[in-house]
Amino acid sequence: MGGTTLVLAVMHVWLNIERVDLAYRYRAIEEEIQNKAALVSKLQLERENLISPYRLKEMAGSLGLQPAQPGQIRNLGLMAGETGATTAP
Repeated sequence: MGGTTLVLAVMHVWLNIERVDLAYRYRAIEEEIQNKAALVSKLQLERENLISPYRLKEMAGSLGLQPAQPGQIRNLGLMAGETGATTAP
C-alpha cells in the first residue's frame, strides 16, 4: 500500500510540474502571437505609406519625373488577353 501511495504522490508532483511548464510555454506563445500581430499591423501601415499616391508623386518629382504628356503614351494595339503572338495558318 505504501508503494502505491508513493507512486501516486510522485505522479501528482510530476503532473503539477508539467502543468506549470505548459502554462509558461502557453504564455510565451501567446506573447509571441501578440508581437507578430503588432508587427503585421506596423508592416501593413508602412506598406500603405510607401505606396500612397502622395508619396509616390513626391518621389517621382524628386527624381525629375513628371506626368506623361499627350502623345508620350503609345498604344500597341493589343486587346485585353492578347499576347501579340501570331498563329500559323
